[in-house]
Amino acid sequence: MKKATLLLITLILFYFVHVYGINVSLENISQYLYTDTVYLSYENGIPCFYVGEKKEFVIIPPYIKVDNDIAPLIKKLGFKIDNETYNLIITKKDVNTDKMAIIFAPINGSKRIYGNETVIWTNDPLKLKQSEVEALYTLPEKGKVIARYKNGKPAAIKINNKIYVGFKPNEEVLANLIYVHIVKRTSNPLPYILFTVILTLVSLMLTFQETLKKKFLDLISALASVKVFILSRVNILDEEKVLLNDTRREIYNYILDNPGCHLRELSKNLNKSVSTLTWHLRILEKANLVKSKKLGNKLIYYPANMDVRDLPLLYLKNETQKSIFEYLSKNSAHLRKIAKDLNLNVETVRYNLKKLENLGIVKAREEGNRVVYYINESILKFHK
Repeated sequence: MKKATLLLITLILFYFVHVYGINVSLENISQYLYTDTVYLSYENGIPCFYVGEKKEFVIIPPYIKVDNDIAPLIKKLGFKIDNETYNLIITKKDVNTDKMAIIFAPINGSKRIYGNETVIWTNDPLKLKQSEVEALYTLPEKGKVIARYKNGKPAAIKINNKIYVGFKPNEEVLANLIYVHIVKRTSNPLPYILFTVILTLVSLMLTFQETLKKKFLDLISALASVKVFILSRVNILDEEKVLLNDTRREIYNYILDNPGCHLRELSKNLNKSVSTLTWHLRILEKANLVKSKKLGNKLIYYPANMDVRDLPLLYLKNETQKSIFEYLSKNSAHLRKIAKDLNLNVETVRYNLKKLENLGIVKAREEGNRVVYYINESILKFHK
């Protein structure tokens, strides 16, 4: 009876570790946790990196603020560029920031060099080993060396939250440097894992016949060899698990009640930092609980099951604005024609058009000696 009870408890414990893992934040999935390679896959043009061939462990890409001349490379890689909600900066100028940064510029102690060089990666999450680059500087022996030139001089170093790079960016090195920031080392609950595995082994040995025992021992051995399988199964597509987090549930409920809200509104009304909100919003998007769209000059969030055609109407504050919007969604027109066709005062129309322009919903262009108003195309496509 005791043996059976011990076995039952062990199997239940092992099941929960197997299915749910030990709750490790996606930010803390570490290079130490996986054995071989990070696998790249694209979903709707957005890069998703997985640990392990079964694509069970997801690393969410960052939102990036980037210099204009580097932006095409970032877009080609498929990363999202966002100058408002970014958590990574890529630039050719040193910046004072508390966010992660990759800086292609010299620092004190750098020496100018020219020509093509081979860099050897000492921190290599994408397993490149080495890359061919156009070298510009050697860097001083400071912080943590990320890459070295073949002569041993530092080519990239990490000091606190910044990586300084002494060569020109290309797609390959950008991807590796980005994931140097994202794939972090973290402590592992090894005693818990060892306890679970040992207890399972003992129970199996006490309870099962030889044939079954061997099969189960082989299974446990295989599972134990894949550290990340036990350490951190992060299934962000599991909606129920996503909403177990109190902060995330609060954000989700606010969006349900206030579809079309933007980041600063969320920050103000929920008293949360922008960085905290950005992190949780990405997980909610990945779990297909909320979606985001650029509406005018704002990135807004709304429930995933909401009809996207209703989005523009969220920003229309009165019946006059709604009438103008519906009118212009069918035809562009000048001020007096809008006022005449809608039977409204000219100044009333002028005032509301200005409001709609400020929101980025309506735009204006000159045609001859008249100013013609029309709906922003990026918004109109949602309303069709």
